Amino acid sequence: MNWCSIDETYLNYLKSYESRIPYSDYGVNHFKPFFRPLFEIEPGIIFVGAISHPQDRHRKMKNKPDFRKIFIPVHGRDGRIKKYFAGVVHLNYMFPAPESAIFNVTAQNITNFRRFSTEQQKSKYIDLLNKELKVINNEENIASRAYKLYLRKQKFPQDPISRRCFNYDKLIDLAKKWND
Repeated sequence: MNWCSIDETYLNYLKSYESRIPYSDYGVNHFKPFFRPLFEIEPGIIFVGAISHPQDRHRKMKNKPDFRKIFIPVHGRDGRIKKYFAGVVHLNYMFPAPESAIFNVTAQNITNFRRFSTEQQKSKYIDLLNKELKVINNEENIASRAYKLYLRKQKFPQDPISRRCFNYDKLIDLAKKWND
């Protein structure tokens, strides 16, 4: 999986149908990272997810099929490795995007998406993104969880967890129309 940015015009297009689609543009000093591919539903239509900053309410929430807490290991002052609550992934808010609306974000091009006041700040941010992505890819197995949630929504649309999810079929149709 890789970090990416989504075309803001495409996000606004989806927002006309689903208001909970996340923004990506929070100003030049902030960046909403998306990650891809969770899975590809058909050639050129890729489901993406986003990581969000943890909020106080998230601390009390438990991991569920549509919600995952992301903890990254950090070295404490005492030399021990501790878990830092870095973010959350709301898989119920994953959505499809056409390949043409997705831009890869790398350490080399991150300044195209966010500004940094110093090279040290940039380096720390890239390090945080790398650690988060490692947890997303390995420990949390987010891609597998995302596909299972998608299948659950298809098979059991009235399930309480499924009802929290976007209407994936409608969003897939919108993604296809965007490509036309």
